Amino acid sequence: EVFVEIAEVPWLQHPFDASKMSFASGGLQGTVASISFSTRRSTGVRFELPGPFTAGPLEVQVFPSETGLESAATLVLDVLVDPTPELLDSFPARGDSDQAHTFVFKVGHVPPSASLSDFRSEMELESGDRIALTVLAAQPLMDETCSHVVCSLFEVRVLSPESNPDGALWPGQTTLHVLINGADLTVGFEYVASGSPVVLSSE
Repeated sequence: EVFVEIAEVPWLQHPFDASKMSFASGGLQGTVASISFSTRRSTGVRFELPGPFTAGPLEVQVFPSETGLESAATLVLDVLVDPTPELLDSFPARGDSDQAHTFVFKVGHVPPSASLSDFRSEMELESGDRIALTVLAAQPLMDETCSHVVCSLFEVRVLSPESNPDGALWPGQTTLHVLINGADLTVGFEYVASGSPVVLSSE
């Protein structure tokens, strides 16, 4: 949705008739969805531009319907590329080799309609082999009004094997993968020998 305040146009009387104002962009032309206000100084209008769009500048004209494009005011919108999925946070970073662990990931910029079945997780061993992990939950954290990847945020909980697949008493570094919407997000996890200090929580 685009909101534009335009000056030097005829003052419209309330109740506003949306057909009095129009817009045009990329060969598309139509009347605005609504008129928010109109004074002797300026008029505010709202309308939606149907996509998809190519990233870069997008020129839009707004004008009184009666006078047409010849009296249009022009604005240029900067169309941005949609952000790709991003791993924003993960916990824990290390844990005992002889225990199972629940990993908590904060994943942003995924489709707001994503559900548990859309997420997968894997652990990459020292050998380079990857084993599937169990995704326990995928909880949306964004406001319910969020309808775009720009604002989306999920908490994903994943269960590890009962012990380090490379050996229950074997310390070492492994890589965790979170797979969603074609993206492979990675973070390191360190298995430590049982009894080594481990952070249980952080804020």
